[in-house]
Amino acid sequence: MMSNYIGHGTIDKWSIDKGLFKSSDVEKLNNEQLIFALMLTCINGYFISSYAYSLAEEMVIAKTGAIGVFAASNFTYLWENAILAKYIFDSVFKQGNRKLGLITTQAKIKAYEQGASAEVLRMFTLFGDPALRLK
Repeated sequence: MMSNYIGHGTIDKWSIDKGLFKSSDVEKLNNEQLIFALMLTCINGYFISSYAYSLAEEMVIAKTGAIGVFAASNFTYLWENAILAKYIFDSVFKQGNRKLGLITTQAKIKAYEQGASAEVLRMFTLFGDPALRLK
């Protein structure tokens, strides 16, 4: 199972203005099956803070959160995130790939070939075990 968000974000929430989903919402999840969360937004994966967990970190440590999260540790551009999304979904749904590391690494390579910057690709991090497989 996968979830996806593309749009504005901060360290601990989706959508700067509306706060569509925030760190405090993670504990309210009751997923029977852990998800693979794509957070194709700015700084949801900002893991270097010493005072709080990022939304990506909150999702992987929650009992009913995520099996893995793909999120940026810094500011990104929507158009580059959209390219990543295209190749992530191609990898899963067209090529049938299931390993998180393979899915995200191939998407980064393809996005770079299509004009996404090397900087934005360095910012995206897979939180979780790259050998884990989606069902």
